[in-house]
Amino acid sequence: EATALAIFRKSGFVVVEDVLNDVQCREVLEVCNAVAKEMVGPHRAGNRGHGRYSFGWASSTGSILHERAIASNLLSHAGMILHPLLCSIFCCDEGKPQFSCYSGGGDFVLPGVEEYQPLHSDIQVNKSFSMKMPPPYLSVNFCVQALTAENGPIRMIPGKTDHDWTGRKEPAEWRNSRLFPVPAGAALVRDVRTLHGGTPNVSERTRYLPSIEYVSTGFKEARRKDMFPAVRSIPREIFNALPKKMRRLCRDIVAEEPEPGNELENVDPWKSPCWHGVKYRRM
Repeated sequence: EATALAIFRKSGFVVVEDVLNDVQCREVLEVCNAVAKEMVGPHRAGNRGHGRYSFGWASSTGSILHERAIASNLLSHAGMILHPLLCSIFCCDEGKPQFSCYSGGGDFVLPGVEEYQPLHSDIQVNKSFSMKMPPPYLSVNFCVQALTAENGPIRMIPGKTDHDWTGRKEPAEWRNSRLFPVPAGAALVRDVRTLHGGTPNVSERTRYLPSIEYVSTGFKEARRKDMFPAVRSIPREIFNALPKKMRRLCRDIVAEEPEPGNELENVDPWKSPCWHGVKYRRM
């Protein structure tokens, strides 16, 4: 844990191996494949560039935490394994968590995509959240397949944020800063402010990196209007099956079952405290 924390502090990300076993990787991969079939249209337009897709951007709740295999493997199992590291990253005080679960998402890139995705940070924050530690927003991406040179591995720019990037020609060393090889079952714990981008997938299979996302207590309490209150994206039934520690982290995003007779067809899931199902936008 101390070594992982030191790497994270220096680079803005760290890879933790052996978080998921082979069975868990297969279960999550099956869900990713099923959801991707609902999202990918005939023109493979993507919602993050041609052939590139964000699960969260396509979901009507902005999340995939309603999928049982995602919650059981990435929250219940992996979340408990990573909990000590997450506490260290978020500088927890006397064992009290100073962070919470915000959503579940991640991305995938289809085979045959030859373009590089532009470098970017996943969030822009004001000066009050520009300090290095604790990060305001953290993503834990899970390698349910091995990352190789061919299948579109993410490229990460250690220690760099959008404040270090002019948007002009990308330095060659950054273009080549691809994260591979990484074995299946590993977790990529990253500060979403750290510069990163997609790379070509010249393999014959879609590459998936599903994620669980966490926010610091300070960031949540700032009540940023485009993010909070968080969408209630975990049905009560799935929430109840989580370990106690993970339920504590997910209290803000649990959705209650609507009362019989009050199921509304056109309700806005981003504002409702109840669970009304999920739809994926096809592109």
